[in-house]
Amino acid sequence: MLEAILYTMAGFGRFKLYIDSGNFLRVRSCLGKFYQNALKYTTKENELPPKPKRPVSCFIMYLNSVRSKLKEENPDLKAIHLAQKASQAWAQLNPNYKEHLRNEYIQNYETYVVKVKEYENSLTEEQKKLLKESKTRYKLANRGLDVKEKLKTFQKPKRPMTSFFIYVKSKQNERKPNITQRVWMKDVAEQWYAMSDIERAKYNTEASGLKKQYNQELLKWEKEMIELGHLDIVRVETGGTKVKH
Repeated sequence: MLEAILYTMAGFGRFKLYIDSGNFLRVRSCLGKFYQNALKYTTKENELPPKPKRPVSCFIMYLNSVRSKLKEENPDLKAIHLAQKASQAWAQLNPNYKEHLRNEYIQNYETYVVKVKEYENSLTEEQKKLLKESKTRYKLANRGLDVKEKLKTFQKPKRPMTSFFIYVKSKQNERKPNITQRVWMKDVAEQWYAMSDIERAKYNTEASGLKKQYNQELLKWEKEMIELGHLDIVRVETGGTKVKH
């Protein structure tokens, strides 16, 4: 539970320039729900052998390495405030050291995946059934911590406009007030499809530039999410677990 809180706090440290109060309240609500539901786990899960522990994120590895020093420098600060200081330092950390931690995390995660597979293969049919029920209960109890919630909280970069919609936007000021949105869009679409390739070129060029910028921002954002441990909102090809549907 503490790790889940620190993941989020690290996000606040890294994204403090654009997380608004609404996002803060949403995260706080989700964490509260997570804690309450964790207390409701049934004792049946004690019948299962200990599960392999998921590796800690890059930020938690960093926090563990600087915790003692932070305590010495700030003896009166509570643990949660020490973590806040660590998240601020994390945002300014040397990129090469972050890359080192990221590689270490990837290795740890690959080992974890193998251990989980071995663990599941060692279970009896009854234990497998119990494990499946446990996972289902956990997901249902914590549906407030779903992918959509995380995407809102950590503000995934938005897809850029296509060349057509860039053209539509450029025509907004020409729209007459007595024309409905539907009719106006139909007229603009007809104009677009009647244009030559040369006339569309500037819109295609702008769209291409926006797409390139988006891809760069998305990759940077996904790397940050991996560091914070949120693999479920990162594409598989980037190192996450989110599968396209």
